[in-house]
Amino acid sequence: MNWIPPVLSPLDPTMLLLLTCWILAVSLALHRATRYSAQRRDLRRRHVEVEQVERAARSGSLPLRINDALVESLCRLIRDHPSARALERFHERRILPERRPDKWNDRALLALVQIPPLLGLIGTVVGILFAFAGLAEREQMTTLKDLAGPVSLALRTTLYGAICSVFCIAIRASFPTADLQKEADRLILHTWEILRALIYKQPPEKRKATQPRKPQAATAAVVEKKEQENETT
Repeated sequence: MNWIPPVLSPLDPTMLLLLTCWILAVSLALHRATRYSAQRRDLRRRHVEVEQVERAARSGSLPLRINDALVESLCRLIRDHPSARALERFHERRILPERRPDKWNDRALLALVQIPPLLGLIGTVVGILFAFAGLAEREQMTTLKDLAGPVSLALRTTLYGAICSVFCIAIRASFPTADLQKEADRLILHTWEILRALIYKQPPEKRKATQPRKPQAATAAVVEKKEQENETT
């Protein structure tokens, strides 16, 4: 252990590995926090844009041609918040290129949640094995200090693993990915309705006018005509 600096002399390779995992967990957690905070802010801003477009569509002030800047903004919203259903619809209409969401950070953070407790358990077992291996070599236990080193290794390893796992679990619980994804999905589907209205040059409020009307007047005219024919005959 002479290669370890004096300041870190209580550490051993297992502790250094756990410390590395803890640093990675902190960096990934900070990245996750900043990323989802930015997505929340962007989602609020997109909500405002969609509401403005919807008000313009209802008032009839939309241009007859598609606004390229608006389409780009709406498409960027869907790129930033991937949704399986919305992306499938857009891929069918060849509006967006194929893109798979990057989930490497989430998988790595989930792995770091599971690795430290496992390392702590391994460290505990290794520490106990070292203790009994040392006793087997000496064939006797002179003092309780013979168990101090291995037990200290086991306890420190378990402690570091528990601290790291609790930290990672707390970070994951603080940023609910599913809730943000559902909110983005609702906004994406609503955005697609507006974008489809722009593509077909038809404001949302006028779509009901194109539905077939009930043939009440036509039915009354046919009945009246038949009555006249019966009277003439």
